[in-house]
Amino acid sequence: MLDQEFVSWATTLPPSLRVAAQERKSVLKKLAVRLGVPNDVIYRPKQGFAVPLVHWMRGSLKRELVDILLEPKAVQRGYLRLRGLQLLLDAHMSGRRDHSQGIWLLLMLELWYRNYLD
Repeated sequence: MLDQEFVSWATTLPPSLRVAAQERKSVLKKLAVRLGVPNDVIYRPKQGFAVPLVHWMRGSLKRELVDILLEPKAVQRGYLRLRGLQLLLDAHMSGRRDHSQGIWLLLMLELWYRNYLD
């Protein structure tokens, strides 16, 4: 879909072909029909893309995540209580609870702080 030739071609299409009767992506949908893609796939509602945070945080990102959040400088900022953060991380890493969303927010806060306030 992001092929340079395709994008160049698509930008030459008149607006009437790009959006037909308030149906977005009408040209792509017509092409999909011609290629045999089932209608239930072409016309299904939009779906979000789930990121497997829980697995990443317990696996490949675990060490970096813990190092960042428990780094002395991060703890000294004072917006987190060390004991509470340790309990949160322990519960998540052991699999007792899924705190991936909250941990992600704390990680983003710390990285934002490093980028813009340090």
